[in-house]
Amino acid sequence: MEQEQITYENSVNSYSPDDLKQLCSQLENMTKINQVEALRIFHKHNKEMINENKYGIHINVTDVEDSVLKEIEDFIRHVSTQEKELIEMEELQNDIQGKYIDKTY
Repeated sequence: MEQEQITYENSVNSYSPDDLKQLCSQLENMTKINQVEALRIFHKHNKEMINENKYGIHINVTDVEDSVLKEIEDFIRHVSTQEKELIEMEELQNDIQGKYIDKTY
């Protein structure tokens, strides 16, 4: 049986449902502080797209324009790059500490 692909009548953005799911997944996996920054991006463009209840904040990304989603993607890339650079610096620091500092004691 062939699986039927879901499509939505959406003239707001050009993202596929799978692209939007992936974007949401990336946002959900971010730290809370980075999620707050992403929320600020959404809010800056259109605060009416944000729905809040006792379970959290929800945004229907199918109603978000391409320009906003691209800004969110840029933010996600920026955070990812920062995290990778931080890990590399920590590894270098540990390597230097292991080679030079620990041997002096």
